[in-house]
Amino acid sequence: LAQGGHSVLFTVHQPSSEIYALFDKLMILVRGRTVYFGKANHAIEYFGELGYPVPTYSNPADHFMQLVNTDFEEDTPAGRDPETFVSAYADSDMSKTVMSSIEEDD
Repeated sequence: LAQGGHSVLFTVHQPSSEIYALFDKLMILVRGRTVYFGKANHAIEYFGELGYPVPTYSNPADHFMQLVNTDFEEDTPAGRDPETFVSAYADSDMSKTVMSSIEEDD
């Protein structure tokens, strides 16, 4: 479908590193709010710039989910509140570019 010019949207729960490497774009949501939307291969750099680099030999998807999913933790470490990631993305150039593109389409 994608090669025919159609957009393909799907969700993948805990993709392997090999599957993650096939993604063109990535959207990470927490509680229905955007934490990241952009090129999948740029997410590693993006979270690294926020102070959360992907550890060597780690699956990037697992790392991102551990960062933003605090539902199963009793105490969320400082700076790992999901709202921190939502705000960081909302203030980012990536978010502004996406929002500008959406407004142009209206």
